[in-house]
Amino acid sequence: MSVTEIEQGVFESTAVIDNGRFGTRTIRFETGRLAQQAAGSVVAYLDEENMLLSATTVGKTPRNSSTSSR
Repeated sequence: MSVTEIEQGVFESTAVIDNGRFGTRTIRFETGRLAQQAAGSVVAYLDEENMLLSATTVGKTPRNSSTSSR
């Protein structure tokens, strides 16, 4: 698995998974400057059909998630 820069600040890594008699699947991850306001983000693709975007943010002080929406 290798990492390539697909555009300035965005990196990609692709792997092919062999599931034996169930065939092969291709999984691809992209990270970098994807979600500009997030502290970190990644996009995961499975066989170019399914996509998941995950992004995180941080604050100056930690807060309890049960009280953060009040």
